[in-house]
Amino acid sequence: MLRRYQNNTESFEPVTATLLSNNGGQVWRINGQIVINPSNIAEMRFPDLPKNLVATPTLVWDVENREPATQTIEASYLTGGMNWRADYVLVVDANDVKGDLQGWVTLTNGSGAGFEDARLQLVAGDVNRVSEERTYALAGAMQRKEVDSSSQFQEQGFFEYHLYTLQRPTTMRDNETKQVSLLEASGFDVKKEFVVNGQRYYYQNYNNPGQPIKEKVGVYIQFRNAQQNKLGMPLPAGTVRLYKKDDKGNQQFIGEDRIGHTPKDEDVRVKVGDAFDIVAERKQTDYKVIARNVYEYAYEIKIRNHKEVPVNIIVNEPIGGDWEMISSSFEARKTAAFAAQFNVPVAKDGESTLSYRVRVRY
Repeated sequence: MLRRYQNNTESFEPVTATLLSNNGGQVWRINGQIVINPSNIAEMRFPDLPKNLVATPTLVWDVENREPATQTIEASYLTGGMNWRADYVLVVDANDVKGDLQGWVTLTNGSGAGFEDARLQLVAGDVNRVSEERTYALAGAMQRKEVDSSSQFQEQGFFEYHLYTLQRPTTMRDNETKQVSLLEASGFDVKKEFVVNGQRYYYQNYNNPGQPIKEKVGVYIQFRNAQQNKLGMPLPAGTVRLYKKDDKGNQQFIGEDRIGHTPKDEDVRVKVGDAFDIVAERKQTDYKVIARNVYEYAYEIKIRNHKEVPVNIIVNEPIGGDWEMISSSFEARKTAAFAAQFNVPVAKDGESTLSYRVRVRY
């Protein structure tokens, strides 16, 4: 139906037209002319549907059985729109030495189809794909099967990945997001660390002696994913959210971090945030050119602790080059070819000063 305007009057005129293309815009043949994206078409009426047109997304299988007996066919295919991720809740105790962990799988179904009483299997690992990277995959098709009822996943090694099978049927409706419990562990050992990380550019040039640099003191929680520590299931990559109870017993959010895929008997380390009551100030106290490509740097790092308990601060210095520690107020430990580490204890409401001189050859 074509819309016509004449003398400020709108009228409609029926016309027979052929739709030639609808790929990125409409192309019509109207009265022997080719018209692209006509703006005066008010209404389109089709006499019938093309023979092979399917009005809704549909997967059609044509199967030919040349055997005399009935055959059972299993079909597997890759589809988009279905995904999952792992999330963890870690609650630390009042003294930051014990933890309780809950793991959850968040399932998202945007495939356009629902699955009733499906057997759910999840593959965790870095699965290589040609078109795009995928960290997670759904194993095979979602199928209706009878399985033993259980509230958690059963984990097993699978190729170079890990397979998690839900031990009960689950229903995933279209456009639905749901969470299923993955694991629970309580009362395992955790360790809290305070860390100051230096920057490599400190050792590349002159750093304005006398001008202190404020350093962030990072707070980290670490635990061993081992059976001896009441854990031991391979953990899929995901986000860990940390909580702690206040003096009234209410759980308060204290930070979050993302972990990679973690096998059993490996450490999990998450950054919670930066310490409020611990202050670190760095000052370069000396800089010397000893010879060509040989330099000496002297640093002083003052750490003030305003907490009601003593703390130990780990100071990591990425020195670089061929370095030699000339002197230091606390023992320096060579943790890597280009890195030194100091452990600096600080009393409650106290201050400690780390001073060191290092000679570097580039």
